[in-house]
Amino acid sequence: MSVTGSFGRYLKNRGDNIDALVKETTKDGLDAMHDSITKKTPFKTGDLSKSIKKSRAKRMGTNAYHGDVSTDLYYAKFVEYGTSPHTITPNKKAALSFTGVVSKEVEHPGAKPAHMFQIGVAEFRDVKLKGIMEKNLAIYLAAGSAGLRIT
Repeated sequence: MSVTGSFGRYLKNRGDNIDALVKETTKDGLDAMHDSITKKTPFKTGDLSKSIKKSRAKRMGTNAYHGDVSTDLYYAKFVEYGTSPHTITPNKKAALSFTGVVSKEVEHPGAKPAHMFQIGVAEFRDVKLKGIMEKNLAIYLAAGSAGLRIT
């Protein structure tokens, strides 16, 4: 995030440290993005939703922070992007068994994509981000006009 234009000059002329504003906005943004993504995640066992984690806001330079929301479950990509129809064959045994039916192979019809990350990030960007920035900036400006310093 960079502050530019006359408003940016106003903040810099006040001598305020905007680092706290940027860090808090990044933390709130990570919370909101995590919430958006997990709410869009399909629920069967809950393992995928529980595996979605957010990082801490990490400093990347002067008044710059970074964070991410991710999962390390191997099948998350199949839920996000879907799969095309495919044949399932056994890896370790001679046959597959599903609900009492034994077979050497099974034709999987494929799965529709959930796009929980794509939709969750778009919802965050288009709906939640502006509100988070406005709220944190209002708190920051109110503290500054009251002679307080945010740390």
